[in-house]
Amino acid sequence: MMLDSLLLRSSESFSIDRNHIKNLANDNRILSFTSANNLNNSNIITNKNTKSFLNQIKSMMENKSYSDNFHLSHKFNSTSARLKEINLTPERILDAPQLIDDYYLNLVDWSSQNVLGVSLGNSVYLWNGNTYETTQLMSNSDNICSVNWMSSGNCLAVGLKSGNIELWDTVKMQQIRNMEGHSDRVSSLSWNNYILSSGSKDTKIINHDVRIRNHVIHHLIGHTQEVCALKWSPDGSLLASGGNDNLLCIWDINNTTDNNVNNNILNRSRIGNANTTQISNSNADNITNNTNSLWNMIENNNRSSTNNTLQINPKYTFTQHEAAVKAISWCPWQKGLLASGAGTKDKTIKFWNVDTGTLINSIDSGSQVCALLWNKHEKEIISSHGYTKNQIVLWKYPSMHKIAELNGHMSRVLYLSISPDGCSIVSGAADETLRFWKIHDRKTTSTQDSINFKNSTSKIMNNFQIR
Repeated sequence: MMLDSLLLRSSESFSIDRNHIKNLANDNRILSFTSANNLNNSNIITNKNTKSFLNQIKSMMENKSYSDNFHLSHKFNSTSARLKEINLTPERILDAPQLIDDYYLNLVDWSSQNVLGVSLGNSVYLWNGNTYETTQLMSNSDNICSVNWMSSGNCLAVGLKSGNIELWDTVKMQQIRNMEGHSDRVSSLSWNNYILSSGSKDTKIINHDVRIRNHVIHHLIGHTQEVCALKWSPDGSLLASGGNDNLLCIWDINNTTDNNVNNNILNRSRIGNANTTQISNSNADNITNNTNSLWNMIENNNRSSTNNTLQINPKYTFTQHEAAVKAISWCPWQKGLLASGAGTKDKTIKFWNVDTGTLINSIDSGSQVCALLWNKHEKEIISSHGYTKNQIVLWKYPSMHKIAELNGHMSRVLYLSISPDGCSIVSGAADETLRFWKIHDRKTTSTQDSINFKNSTSKIMNNFQIR
């Protein structure tokens, strides 16, 4: 009966009644380190067990036998080296009271500035990965359903149950914009330069150009139920969306080989909207280089009140999943490669070539797929799961052999995000904890990876600075 109850919660949205939300302001557990006693009593693998685990792997290789639950690479030395980099126990555990147990929401995101944005109850908190300090960014009478950082790392978008989206300057700790457009909760968000895409329970996806007053520029029509996942491709050319209608959609708002979405939107006549006011190149440069607040940019670049919103249909609609598509992730090192994962009735991780619109591979993960992340330093993908093991798995791509399983969460691992340097991940679960796992040793991470990371971060800061 308990399992049936849990399965019911996986297929139906869970909403908090704000009249019953306690005030978290005086709760000293918020994003604080879990006590040593709690750690000792938690269901995690000890260092002793870790050594035993490695010895078991060695023994298995010598006997040329394989476990049904743990697939090994054909090269033991390579696997052993990777396992030494991975901590099977979390580096730290933070209490996260009232982290909502809702499969369709997106409540945790890690910024390029090493700041974690977390929604707890009806408030958003910032946890600084450099200082380990926690601050409350905002609180709202409305339930919070999604958070997502702008690439610069100093602007956080917050999606609300009402359908509104708030933009917050996390340096000045003040709200800089409130945007309307949806008629139901905003459960997914994704930035692409100054374009913010939002997905809602009203089945719509809206593209907002946050620099102009009439921010709604595109309605993306294709889903029939709640849009619970949104991700722009690394080059900004395609948007992937997943919904409770079991659909995975790919959107190309420009329908052109030009991958610079920002420039195409600045000149919207290129996508067939002859009535759209064009922004000159000089004004575009001023926007990019403006060091004032985002609100000043909005005021300075205010346009005509004419509604020039376009309706766009998906480039591809994939129907192979048999449950809600919550987990989607673009490969950072292979263009056009997309991974998707779905709920309890599906349990599969699928890989797509979006250039050709074809399914490359599908594997049964054995449990509800809640989140997916590509490894920045290895050809690996990371998945987090719900029923029944509530585990995190590192997979070798494309063989999809399991490299490691990270256990410890007592409830489904709904939220997953990766650190700016790609060496750690954070997982959030319905057990109201955030756990940080080391997946790479910073000392062994290649110099070239470090150079690439620094260069990309510098480029992001130059292009996206908004203060």
